[in-house]
Parts: sequence; structure tokens; C-alpha cells
Amino acid sequence: MKNYKIKSLWGMALGLVMLAAVLFTVQAQSEVKPAQINAPSAQKAEAKEAAENKEITLVLEGKIYGGMFVFEGKTIQFNNMMSYRQPEDITVNGTPWKDVTKPFELDYTPDFAKAGLLEQVGNRTYYVDAAEKRFSLMITNHSPRNRLEPFHVKLAMKNQLPHGDIPGYQPAPEKKDPPKVMTTGPDPYVIQANAQWDNATKERKIEIKAIIRGRGAFVFEGNTITYRKEEGQYPDSVKINGRRWTRMESRNFELPFQIETAHPEMVKNEGENPVKLTKISDRKFEVFFDDSEPASRRHSPVYTVTITPEKQPESK
Repeated sequence: MKNYKIKSLWGMALGLVMLAAVLFTVQAQSEVKPAQINAPSAQKAEAKEAAENKEITLVLEGKIYGGMFVFEGKTIQFNNMMSYRQPEDITVNGTPWKDVTKPFELDYTPDFAKAGLLEQVGNRTYYVDAAEKRFSLMITNHSPRNRLEPFHVKLAMKNQLPHGDIPGYQPAPEKKDPPKVMTTGPDPYVIQANAQWDNATKERKIEIKAIIRGRGAFVFEGNTITYRKEEGQYPDSVKINGRRWTRMESRNFELPFQIETAHPEMVKNEGENPVKLTKISDRKFEVFFDDSEPASRRHSPVYTVTITPEKQPESK
């Protein structure tokens, strides 16, 4: 009987010890230190910071004759720099830029002063100009036939890493050959176009430069020009006195002066097919083009026509 009581007491003691051990373990597991709770949040914050500070690059590709891409604010704009045609199949990081006459919107503001050229592919020469609030990429055309050719560039646009080891990333200004370095001043092509516009306005002269892709006529009346398409496509890369005429299928072109419709004279005509000026009335006339042949090495669809008021004989 005595042995039985001892065994019972020993069993109760052992049970209490085991129960205390279990309670200690549960308490230890439930008492997580604040550092352990905050660890995942800290890791997420570090990962987010690393992602935000990662270098942002931009891939620009497509087919081009030549021109300049200007990065300003959150937009990219294209200046064809007097080329005959606009680039085609342009994509920005794989997203199609359907109308290069309109700005392409980015979802961030680049670090313009640190931007540069990481990769360049294509039979063209590339130059970059980085300023505090503006970045430009110029693609030159050395082909005598002004061919449309594929290109591919990769640019470092934000959170840039050091890239001093990449030739041409940000070329230093060259004193011996200034045309190779873009300046941060006014665009010389814009200055030239504005001067052409002002001179034509003073002389009441109209110069049409276009790529003809069908049959139709430019119609002149009052101070406006419209285009009447008869067959084929609308003309491409149309410029009136140096200024581009976009969306000509739905928008008239307005001049800052009244067109001389009673006595117009075509004083210049460059193109492979005949161009005809027809007077409809004293208030209206048209210039008719007809060229449906595709551009090739043997055929250029580029036309230039200049119209001025006809000089009247001096009265005696």
C-alpha cells in the first residue's frame, strides 16, 4: 500500500512537470519579439526601394529615314528634320506609337541630364544631347536614296547607373565638328521653317511639298487649302510653306493671308509627272496631281510646287 502511494505521488509530480513544460513552450511560441513581426515589412520596404531605384531603360525601334526624337516632360515627340516621310512601325518598349505626329506619353519623367545611349542597331548614325530638362536622340541618314531602314536603340532614362565605359553614351562636344553635337538652343530646323513661313507670307507665295500616292487636287479658296482625293491614298509628308499639314483628310490648311485666286501662277514644278493648275473661278483654283506608282529606285513620288500671284503688266 505504501509503495502504491509513492508511485501515485511520483506520477502526479511527473505530470505537473510535463504540464509546466508544455505551458512554457506555448508561451514561448506566442511571445514573438517585435523585431520578428517587423522583419517581413522591412524586407518588403527594402525590396520596394530596390525596385524603385532600379535603372529604367527604354527601347525605341521601327523603320526610319532619319529624324530626331525629343524627350521633354513625360512625352516623346518626333521631328522629321525635313525628311520625305515619317518613320513606320515605331514602338516604345514594345508599345506601338501609331501616330508619330502626336506626342507619345510616358508614365514617368526621365532624368534627362543623365540619359544616354546603351545600344544602337541599324545602318544609321546616332547622336544624343542631354540637358537638364530635355533629351534628344538624332538619327542621321547618309543614304543618297533616302531609304526606309530598321533601327533599334536602348536608352537609359531614369536612375541611371554609371555608363562611362560605353562609347557614345553621352559624347563630349567636339570643337572640330560641331554638327555632330546637338545644342540646347533653338532647333535650327524650326528656325528655318519659321523663316520660310514668314517670307512666303510677305510675298503671298504658296509652296507645296508632298509625296503623292494617288490622284487628287489641292483646292485654293479664300485663305484655305483643301484636298480632294479622287483615287489612291492621301498625300504623305505634306508641307505648306515649310509647315506640316497633318490629318488633311479632315482638316483644312489655313494661311495668314488671302490667296490670289484671280491670277495665280505656278512658277515652280518639280516632280516626275505633270502637275496641272486649273482656274475654277475668280475665287477658286486647284492644282491637280496624278502619281500612283510606288516609290522605287527609278521613281520618286516627291513633288514641289510653288504658286505666286501672277505679275500684271504695268499700266501705261
